[in-house]
Amino acid sequence: MRQVGEKICARIKETNFDDATSLECAIESYFVASPGNVRATGRIVCELDETASASSSSRINLGSVLLESEEGHLTRLDLTKVAKQLFIVPGEIVIVEGINRTGQCIEVDAIHDDARCVHSEDTPELNPTQDMVASQNRALDIIVAAGPFTSSRNFQFRPLDELLNRVRSLQPDLLILVGPFIDASHQLMKDELNFNITFEEIFHERVVLRISKALEAIKTHCLMVPSLADVHHHYVFPQPPFDQNHLPTITMLGNPASARVGSLNIGITSSSVLEDISAESISLGQDDRISAMVGKLLRQQTYYPLFPPGVDVPLDTTLWNSVHFDPKFRPDLLIVTSKLKPFAKQVSKSTVCVNPGSLCRGERGGTFARTCWVTDGSLRESPLIERVSVKLEKL
Repeated sequence: MRQVGEKICARIKETNFDDATSLECAIESYFVASPGNVRATGRIVCELDETASASSSSRINLGSVLLESEEGHLTRLDLTKVAKQLFIVPGEIVIVEGINRTGQCIEVDAIHDDARCVHSEDTPELNPTQDMVASQNRALDIIVAAGPFTSSRNFQFRPLDELLNRVRSLQPDLLILVGPFIDASHQLMKDELNFNITFEEIFHERVVLRISKALEAIKTHCLMVPSLADVHHHYVFPQPPFDQNHLPTITMLGNPASARVGSLNIGITSSSVLEDISAESISLGQDDRISAMVGKLLRQQTYYPLFPPGVDVPLDTTLWNSVHFDPKFRPDLLIVTSKLKPFAKQVSKSTVCVNPGSLCRGERGGTFARTCWVTDGSLRESPLIERVSVKLEKL
């Protein structure tokens, strides 16, 4: 909490030059009455109704927002003045400015949630992935697809075959496949059939080797990212990568994952973060809800800003740092798979977010995304609209 708060405070001081920047974040702001403006750092939490039944909703609302300090102090937030345009989620780290007249409630005038470095537009100094570096002045072609990759009636993976046929024809530089690959909610799982082959064997023989063979004679490299719905993989968030298998055309990444291809920074997560933010946030006066939700990931510098997490996200808090962006990492392409409608949006000056949809929907084909980036040369500093194209395609 302290590190994120310090980043937000540094951004306030570097981007504002009014008298308010002289305010310091003090723990006394939580419980000492003051007629003047105060500034407090903390985590947004929802006050639970102890009289509510276990089955009733405890969703955050304007009357239940508290700020919790790193030391565990709590104070109520009166959001009346900022309610016309507001987007907050439980768990995010913020700095609030306002007046604490009684020592028990801060009347909020402003909420700061942006932990990005002011100079985050600079290219991060990360080690480029070998053998996948874009050449000078050329475009980097990428295909992105998310599971399920097979029909709900079988494990024959015909939609995956059709996608791989497209890949062989188009020969993109990069193929990004995001789970689930062996979906725990697959109809055959529900039918409780006895399989004469393990789920790990299905994944290796019918998915991994299939992909490897399809890419043998072409330039395309594949990145594979697991999902919490993969029945054969670790059910914990963040997730480790699948076993590497030492195949030259495939690289296994964890969930979430940050990768660099040439000078292009790619962030990927297959968690239900957008659905969870949508269900748990306070959203008022937002013209573009999708951009607001994705923007929360960027400003908080994390792939999952909510705490406590959603019921389907088994967050391991001992690995909390793995859910956050590297301090020098700024995603150019952010892939957030979701059951929400597929989309491709520019969500900041330097970031495009893509939800490719599911490659297979029941027994029907779904969607995937094709994107082309000019990552080097004279267009590198041009606006995104001049050097990036994204197209959602049906299978």
